[in-house]
Amino acid sequence: MEEVPDSQPPASAHSIKDLQQSLQVPSLDHGLSKEEAAKRLKANGPNSIESHPTPKWLIFLRQFNNLIIYILIIAAILTTVIGDVTDTSVIVLVIIINAIIGYYQESNASDSLEKIKKML
Repeated sequence: MEEVPDSQPPASAHSIKDLQQSLQVPSLDHGLSKEEAAKRLKANGPNSIESHPTPKWLIFLRQFNNLIIYILIIAAILTTVIGDVTDTSVIVLVIIINAIIGYYQESNASDSLEKIKKML
């Protein structure tokens, strides 16, 4: 498959005639013939993006990669050092509940996306 350099302007910046020449298409109105499409499919492979599903444990750990969570963790450490068990417990509980809710939402979104991909 031919690599497109990052310095090349997007297709929308080119004229229709330039696109027709660069894509080697006889007519943009009718697209490729079945023979030409089959030839390009054989030469370049399918026009698809491989997806690698994210492990569930990584989705959970990503919930802690957040500035607000960092601040809450620091607050939990400080309240532990001070000896305020109640505040520490509440802060840790908030962190855990946030992680569970975030995991649930992201996991559902990921599952929904996989179902949509299977439909296509």
